[in-house]
Amino acid sequence: MLVLMQIKQFFSDHHRLVSFIAGSLIGGLVFVKVFGLLVLNPTNVGWLLNGNDLAQHYLGWAFYQQSPVSFPLGSIGNLAYPLPMSIVFLDSIPLLAIPLKLLTSWVQTPIQYFGIWGLVSFGLQGGIAALIVSRWTKNQLVTSLAGLIIVMSPIMLARMFVHTALGGQWILLLGLLVALEARLDLRKIPKSSGSPPKSELLFNAVTDASASLPLDKRTFKSAEGKPGVSEVLRKSSRHWRLTVAVSVWTMVLVLSSMIHPYFTLMIGVLYLTWLILQPISWVKKLLSLIIAISIVAISFWIIGGFMVKNVEGTGLGNFSYTLISFIDSAGWSRFLQPMGTKPEGMGYAGLGVIMLTVVSSMILAFQSKETAKLLNWRNILASIPLIGLMIFALGPVIKMGSQDLWAYSVPGMVEGIWSIFRATGRMAWVHYYLVTFSAIWVICRRLRYPMVILVLFISAGVLQTIDISGSAQWLNKSSQIKERSMIKDLPIVSEEWDQISKNRQHIIYLGKLVDPQYFTEVSSVALKYHLTLNTGYFARTPSDMIQTGIDSAIASLEEGNAQIDTIYMTRDQGLTDSLTGVRGLKITKVDSYWVITNIANIAPEKQNL
Repeated sequence: MLVLMQIKQFFSDHHRLVSFIAGSLIGGLVFVKVFGLLVLNPTNVGWLLNGNDLAQHYLGWAFYQQSPVSFPLGSIGNLAYPLPMSIVFLDSIPLLAIPLKLLTSWVQTPIQYFGIWGLVSFGLQGGIAALIVSRWTKNQLVTSLAGLIIVMSPIMLARMFVHTALGGQWILLLGLLVALEARLDLRKIPKSSGSPPKSELLFNAVTDASASLPLDKRTFKSAEGKPGVSEVLRKSSRHWRLTVAVSVWTMVLVLSSMIHPYFTLMIGVLYLTWLILQPISWVKKLLSLIIAISIVAISFWIIGGFMVKNVEGTGLGNFSYTLISFIDSAGWSRFLQPMGTKPEGMGYAGLGVIMLTVVSSMILAFQSKETAKLLNWRNILASIPLIGLMIFALGPVIKMGSQDLWAYSVPGMVEGIWSIFRATGRMAWVHYYLVTFSAIWVICRRLRYPMVILVLFISAGVLQTIDISGSAQWLNKSSQIKERSMIKDLPIVSEEWDQISKNRQHIIYLGKLVDPQYFTEVSSVALKYHLTLNTGYFARTPSDMIQTGIDSAIASLEEGNAQIDTIYMTRDQGLTDSLTGVRGLKITKVDSYWVITNIANIAPEKQNL
């Protein structure tokens, strides 16, 4: 209730509300420009099956939709069967998948929500960015232009084309907004016998409760000489504000865990930084941290985040941020050539942001005395988590574009934990937004000439838009998405499968399905006939357990013991040649796959899985 009151009060400011609406509209328009309108059709799934990770996200949702409701809520009973698997490990945005499963379990037509998620994410990206900037300027045009600049961030645009969950970077902006709004350094209210001036009343979700009382009841001393309401609030307001702030931070962390775990780590670092800056005891800071971590861990367990035991990734150091990622276009600039940074390490800011960063750096240099005041012990201490996150982002192999400069080793246990977030370059997104908003803050608050500020933001907005929208990546990916959006359905499944799938319950694919194209084709058969599938293309794969199951299935086939309710599929002709002549097996080729079944084909009627 307190959180809702705080939100209501927050938007009571007309300027903030208009800024949010304007920024959201700009974000929505940019999305439509890039992706078109066809992707918003819930029945249009063809644009997601483009041979990359988008297919993984959609197919994970499709299997999840067909799977029976069970606990944990994100568990998928018909994929990686019979092993435990969760929607979390297909990056299918549990925040939307779980409630939509309950609402659409009766729908037979394939549906998707990723287009609408993209539109909402672009809108929130622009809206929250404008909200943040509205704290520093009342110029509506400046806040709108700032929203446009942030929406045109390549790190967000690039993700929405490939990893829709990671395109929801508005959650990072929300974390920054909370960090700015949830301040505990309250002004002390003087103890006196009279009514405090209106400017000294604490108008927030807690203290506003006293506003409905008679004036004499709101004084620091009541007519009877006993402590008034404000006297009590003076002593307890910091406690309540801490409670509200930790509650909001915890909500943001829980939301992030239901979008993508990478966001949770990033926002966790922002939360830790915020805690260090607050004027409360270290005991309260530690307790606030433990409470938030515990609640997030419980919520992550509820959605199935701990179902897959082996979550370590491979390739640590290959997907890291580089020393020039901020200025390396990686194909996202009309003017600058790529300098070798890989996609996962891409952190190009755009020429508009680079211009603002250079200008703000010059302002700070000319105002060195005021800048030096920021270098106090608390700010230095608070920077430690952010420095640690940047070291994490750079990884154990320090790079300059594609060139390795220096590599160092870490203990095996540390490497194992680090590998859970192997795409370390993503962690630098926090620093990208911090640098960008810091540049905007310096220009809005340190420059004294409104017209100069306006000209700077107009120039930056135009430059950022021209630079990014004219890039090869923007043009190629946008055209591909719009072309794919004309194909509305899943791949056509041959009619031969009608007979093959009769009375079958399972598909065992005798190999790896790490190629999104093959995963899409095999999954299309499984989804059409409501069959389980033993493997798949996952963010984190229980590879050893899946391979053990495949080896066991091959051994059974070699002995002629094919399960009567199972379809075995493979693209390995050598394997099928070795099985030719084995009694009891029927081997046929359908589409580009070898299909092996029990020749009897007298399986009982399918049961609900």
